[in-house]
Amino acid sequence: LIIDEVNLAGPTESEHAGLHHELSDPGTLMGFYGPLGPAKKVRSTLSKYDIGEQKYDLLYGDLHRHSAYSKCMSAVDGDPLDHWRWAHDVQELDFYAITEHIELQSYLEWRLVEDLTESLSTNGKVLALHGFELGVPPGHTNFFYTDPKIAHDIRIACLAAKAGGHDLREVWSKLDEWLSEKKIVAIRHYHANTHQTDDLIETYNPKYEQVVEIIQTRAESPGWVQSLWRKGFRVGVVGSSDHSRNAPYPMAMTGLWLPEEEHTRESVLDGLASRRTFATNGVKISVFLSASNLDGKETLIMGDEGKIHGSTKLTAMASGTTKIESVEFRRNDDVIHVETVGAEEVSIDYVDENPGPGEHIYWVKVTQFGELEGTRPDWGVAYTSPVWVTTIESVSYTHLRAHETEADLVCRLLLE
Repeated sequence: LIIDEVNLAGPTESEHAGLHHELSDPGTLMGFYGPLGPAKKVRSTLSKYDIGEQKYDLLYGDLHRHSAYSKCMSAVDGDPLDHWRWAHDVQELDFYAITEHIELQSYLEWRLVEDLTESLSTNGKVLALHGFELGVPPGHTNFFYTDPKIAHDIRIACLAAKAGGHDLREVWSKLDEWLSEKKIVAIRHYHANTHQTDDLIETYNPKYEQVVEIIQTRAESPGWVQSLWRKGFRVGVVGSSDHSRNAPYPMAMTGLWLPEEEHTRESVLDGLASRRTFATNGVKISVFLSASNLDGKETLIMGDEGKIHGSTKLTAMASGTTKIESVEFRRNDDVIHVETVGAEEVSIDYVDENPGPGEHIYWVKVTQFGELEGTRPDWGVAYTSPVWVTTIESVSYTHLRAHETEADLVCRLLLE
């Protein structure tokens, strides 16, 4: 099957004769969100962020979608081209991936989705990633890449592990042997009590795994992600829809901060690997988290790992499609501060004065007010990837003098 060209451009104005509908407010999305009602704004106003000399652009995408070729829930998942039209014309995403279950597809079906993805790679709007899902122990994992030349090797590595009854370690082994220099990102997702065994860390490969799904249409899974952190996983978070099921949320989404003007398929994979991400349950909220010492000379942003001397100052920038209700600052498994907001855009500083020595995982949850009164669950939630901060406790000069020996005193006087 060869697909020469796919054009996602809409009809011309003349072709729209008799069907033209003008919105009084271009920021209003009318009726798309179904039972939850129309959003007041399609996306938040915060789409760029500068920290130090680095400028970032915000992109939104969905990294886990199935079509009818996946056969898991084929009656509700639709045609692949319908998916791309939805991503391009309706949701106006910046990047997208169809992730069929590779073990349930014929070779022809797999090639059709692969060829369609590559044909759409130059559509000028949505960055099309190659991807598929694999179900082997300890659970389901999605694989992403941009180079179609490595597609067959990745497919064989995954199907061989499935056929042989092996777990993810067999996949990593083959990828290391065959494609050691190629960029591949693998993302686990929580599904039916999977990815929870005591020896789970033995299947973890940080070379390929930098983020995991914390939100899908079925639910939020922050507790599962925290369990991964406790086991030693160094992963950020993304939001991805999975199936078009009748579920609590119509969709889920990933917010990705990329260096300014670096909008390519390869930069999306690099951004995922750097963990500059946050997850939402389908609303284009934006949030950026940074951590620093009190004088701002030591600064880390979400996805970073590093040292901070003394107290840790956390800064969360958040912008919603409605007013932000609250911002929760979290350290490891604990909520350490909740800020009530009531504004569409906010910048909040919180100082964790006594975190104690050692490494701490800081992350933020943002919740905006519901699109309609009384809707449950909250539709408008975002989780950031964490910042891994190793706290170096500052020792005061007074404390040192109080405990100095006679020899210490002589050294100090000589230095002074």
